[in-house]
Amino acid sequence: MKLRITIHRKLISLPIVMLLAFIMGSGLLLQSMRSSQEAANQDKVRAVVEVALGVVRYFEDRAAKGEMSAEEAQTKARDVIRTMRYGSRSDYFFITSPDNKLLVHGVQPQLEGRDFDGVRDVNGVPYARMLGEAARAGGGHVYFSWQRTAEETPLLKVAYAAMSPGWKWVVGSGVFVDHIEADFRAHAIEAGLVAALLGGMAAIMALLIARSITKPLTRLTQVMRRLADGDVTVAVTDAGRRDEVGEMAAAMSVFKERAAENHSLRLQQEEMRVKAQADRAALLASLADSFEHSIGEVVRLVTASAGTMRGTARTLADSASVATDRSTAAFQAADTAKSSIGSVAAAAEELTCSISEIGKQAGVSSEIAHRAVDEATKTNEIMDGLVRAANEVGEVVNLINSIAGQTNLLALNATIEAARAGEHGKGFAVVASEVKGLAGQTARATEDIQRKISEIQQATDAAVVAIRDIGSIIGQMTGIAGTIAAAVEEQGAATNEISRNVHNAAEGAQAVSLNVAGANEASADAGGKAEAMLGEADRLAGVADKLRSEVETFMTSIRAA
Repeated sequence: MKLRITIHRKLISLPIVMLLAFIMGSGLLLQSMRSSQEAANQDKVRAVVEVALGVVRYFEDRAAKGEMSAEEAQTKARDVIRTMRYGSRSDYFFITSPDNKLLVHGVQPQLEGRDFDGVRDVNGVPYARMLGEAARAGGGHVYFSWQRTAEETPLLKVAYAAMSPGWKWVVGSGVFVDHIEADFRAHAIEAGLVAALLGGMAAIMALLIARSITKPLTRLTQVMRRLADGDVTVAVTDAGRRDEVGEMAAAMSVFKERAAENHSLRLQQEEMRVKAQADRAALLASLADSFEHSIGEVVRLVTASAGTMRGTARTLADSASVATDRSTAAFQAADTAKSSIGSVAAAAEELTCSISEIGKQAGVSSEIAHRAVDEATKTNEIMDGLVRAANEVGEVVNLINSIAGQTNLLALNATIEAARAGEHGKGFAVVASEVKGLAGQTARATEDIQRKISEIQQATDAAVVAIRDIGSIIGQMTGIAGTIAAAVEEQGAATNEISRNVHNAAEGAQAVSLNVAGANEASADAGGKAEAMLGEADRLAGVADKLRSEVETFMTSIRAA
C-alpha cells in the first residue's frame, strides 16, 4: 500500500530533513573536533614525555661514560624531572620503577616511594600497571581519572609512558582532557541552538511556501471537481499569479472554457438526439399507419374472399350432392326402363297372347322415359350451375392470388423500410418477413384451389356431356315407346318389327343406365372436389386470421418502439 504524502507535508518535511542533516553534520564535525583534540593532547603529552625521557637518557649516558656515579646521575635526573613543567605550568612528569614504585612525582613528592602496582582510579582502572605495560611495549597512552587537587573530583586524564633503555624507568606524564568534553558540550549546545534557529526559520518559510502552494492547489482542485460535476459557471481564481500555480490556473481557465463549449455541444447533441428520436418515431408511426391501412385492406379482402369462397364451395358441394341424388334417381329410372323393356321383349314373344299388356307396358315405358328426360334435364341444369359456380370460384381465387401478390409487394416494401430504420426496424423486418411468408402460403393455397377447381370443371364437363347423352337416349326411348304404341294397332303385321325395336330399346336402356352411372360417378367426384375446395377455403381463412394477428402484433410493436 502506497503512502499518501501531500505536497504540504513534503514541503514541511524539507526543513526537518535539512535540520536532521545539519544535526548529523554537526555531530560528525564535533566528533571530528573531539577526535582532533584528543589526538593533539596525545601528541602533546607524548612529545613532552619524549623530552623528559631525553633528560633521563642524558644522565644515563653520563653515568655510563663515568662522568658521575649512577646514584648521582639518578638523583640529578629525578631532581630535574621533578622541576619540569609545561602547559599552564601545572602539568608535570612522573617516574616509576619497573615494579611500579613511584620514584618521581612533580606535584606530590610525598607520594614518592609508594607502590602503585595495585592502585586504581575511581573507575577501577589500574593505570600504573597499564602505563608500565605500555612503556615496556615501546610507549603508549592510558586514560584514567585523577584529581587536580586533593579536594577536587577526579577528572579524566590521558597519560603517556615510555621506558628508558638503561635504568628501565617508566617516564610518563599526563594532561587533563575534561576541557575536551566541556568544549564538545559547548559546541554541541551552540550547534543545537543554531540548528533550532535555522530549523525554525526553515519551518516558518516552508509553512509559508506550503500555504502559498497548497491553498491555491486546493482551490484549483475544488474548481476541477466542480467542472467534473458539470458546473461550468465556477470561477477560476489565481490566474493572475506569476508562478506555476498561475500557469495551472490559466490552464484551468482554458479547460473551463473547453468544458463550457463541450457542455453546450452536449446540450445541442441531446436536442438533436431528441428531435431525431421524435422524427424517427413520427416516421415509424407514419409507416405503421400506411402499412396498417394497406395490409389491413388486403387482410380484409383476403378474409372476405375466403368467406365468399367458403360459401361458394359449400354451395358447390351441396349442388354436387343434389346432382348425385338426381343421377341416382335417373339411374333407378333407367334401370326401371330397362326392366320394363325387358318385360316388353318378353311380351313381344307372347304378343299374340297379350296385345293389351304390350300397350300397357309401352305406356309405362313412355311415362318412365318422360320422367328420365325430366330428371336428365334437371341434372343438366344443376351441372350448368355447378360449372358457373366453379367459374365464380376461379374468379375469387384469381382475386385472392392478386391480393397475395400485393401483400408480397407490401412486405417487400416493409422490409426495405425496416432496413432503412436500422436497429429500431429489426422487429419491423421480422414481421414483414412473416407477412411475406403468409402471402407466399396464400399464393400456394390459391394455386391448389385453382388446380382443384380445374379438376372440378373437367369432371363437371364430363358429367354435362354424359347427361346430354342420357337426354338423347331417353328421347330415342320416347320415340321407340311411341312406335311401340303405334305398332300395337298393327300388331299382327309388325310383330317382327316390334321385337327388333324392343331389342333396340333394351340396348338403349342399357346405354342410359351406363351413362346415368357415369353421371352419378362424375357428380360424386365433383362433390369430393367441392369438399376439398371447402377445406382449402377454411385453410385460407385461417391464414387470413393469422395474417391479421401478425399485423396487429407488428403494429403494436412498431407503435411501442
